[in-house]
Amino acid sequence: MEKRVIKVLLIEDDEDDYILTQALLNEIGLNEYHLDWESSYEKGLEAVLKCTHDVCLLDYRLGKKDGLQLLVEAEERGAHPPIILLTGQGRYELDVKAMNSGAADYLVKNELQPAMLERSIRYTIDRRQSEERILQEIARADSLVRISARLSSSLNLDEVMEAICEESAKALHTPAASLNLYNSRSFKFYHAAGWGLPASFKNRCRPISRSLYREYNSPQGQVKVIPDVRSTTGLVNASLYTDLDIRSIASVAILRNGKPLGLLNVYGIGEERHFSDEDLTLIKCLADQAALALSNARLYELERARSSELAAISYISTLLREAPSTKEVLPAVLREVHKLLKTDAGAVLLLKHNPDTFYFATADGFLSANVGSEFPASQGVSKIVMETGRPYVTSDYLKDPHHLSSTIGLDKCGSALYVPLQSEVETIGTLVLTRQRSAENQTFSPSEVRLLEVIGEIVGNALRRARLFDDAQRRLQYTQALNDIDKAIASTLDLHRTLSVALARGTALLGVDAASVLLLNHDTLTLRYVAGYGFRTRAIEKSHLHLGKGNARAAAL
Repeated sequence: MEKRVIKVLLIEDDEDDYILTQALLNEIGLNEYHLDWESSYEKGLEAVLKCTHDVCLLDYRLGKKDGLQLLVEAEERGAHPPIILLTGQGRYELDVKAMNSGAADYLVKNELQPAMLERSIRYTIDRRQSEERILQEIARADSLVRISARLSSSLNLDEVMEAICEESAKALHTPAASLNLYNSRSFKFYHAAGWGLPASFKNRCRPISRSLYREYNSPQGQVKVIPDVRSTTGLVNASLYTDLDIRSIASVAILRNGKPLGLLNVYGIGEERHFSDEDLTLIKCLADQAALALSNARLYELERARSSELAAISYISTLLREAPSTKEVLPAVLREVHKLLKTDAGAVLLLKHNPDTFYFATADGFLSANVGSEFPASQGVSKIVMETGRPYVTSDYLKDPHHLSSTIGLDKCGSALYVPLQSEVETIGTLVLTRQRSAENQTFSPSEVRLLEVIGEIVGNALRRARLFDDAQRRLQYTQALNDIDKAIASTLDLHRTLSVALARGTALLGVDAASVLLLNHDTLTLRYVAGYGFRTRAIEKSHLHLGKGNARAAAL
């Protein structure tokens, strides 16, 4: 068995006793003993306070002071060395006093034998190590209880993640920690929170793929330790770690029912950090607590999101139902959807016929400049949505083969979601949402797609109802206009008055500014002005048009 090197400090004012002690230690063959000797109270206290020895042999008599005084003073100044008190004669009272003052053992010099000294040193060191382990266990338990209480005090996901990072760093005495959340759609771990790290860390931290994590990670549930980042190849964020002088990393998967929720990472900065077995046990316990806290926070966020979705759907329905004009309320619909899905830009594209084109009825964010613009219905993602009646999701609109190059703000588009504006009988357009382009390009989840489908149906039916109402209003206006003209004809034989009423009603219905009636003279084959409405000059009254020329020829034909 390999010999252990034990560092022994002897505080003794008698050189003969120093020589005797060295001889006794030399006779012990089980271990190798390195003996340091201090001959005065002051020098001895100074050496004890450095805490660089495994055990201290302390003489009771040290000039004007004694070893018990040194032991008490060392304790008061924060040092707790394992001390064996040596004395020239055995006294029960001194033995008890030494034990009460914190000494690990009490030996009489003239009774010392190598085996006795070895056993006392071994027991003293073992006892101190046991005490330290117990204290570490108590501290760890206290830490976990405190952390558990803090994590249980909030259901806000951001607050929980920040608390996990802070408490993990403090519990492991590291300057920084971070948390990555697992995205099951992209199979990657994305940076979500940090403590002790600069604000730029989030933007620069690249996601870690699940396959890469498995490649470098230990078996499931174990802690991955990178003792020296600089000498480790293949790290995704190697340049970031170098810039921030991150030297060591301990990382553990946060698992819930065997499924990954994220990664918990603690960092050694400025110098390499050795993570002991106790540290690794602690970080695994922290990961277990983090898993429970994250699960609870996510459930709360999910329920809150559902409540928000129901409230938003109700609000949008009310908004569309009570709005005097559906088109006027569409920007408000987009704003409400942005709040729900945390999107950055959107648009409502409506289909027009003869010819078939899509036009931007409304748009906001970096797509706002497209309002009023049109493009053929045979192009773009909207064409696919109209043909299939199904949503269309793309994680990168710019790289999508169906993107429209004419779209203003295209370079800012990241992930995009199109849903049909589906009424009960037809699809009348598409609702588009997009998130700004980023390194992550977070795509839309199935629940987000379903939610927007519901909103698309609500908006589609509202637009159809608005169109039906507008058509009914126009037909009513046509009927009223024809009725007014009929009354005018029946009430007078004055042709000019009759034609004036017809022209006034006709211009209002058709949305034109002016109109005139010209009668044909069969003898001269000319069209002569008879009545007009809305003209700013009376010169039109003198106009004559000859058949066979210009517009008169076309009218005659």
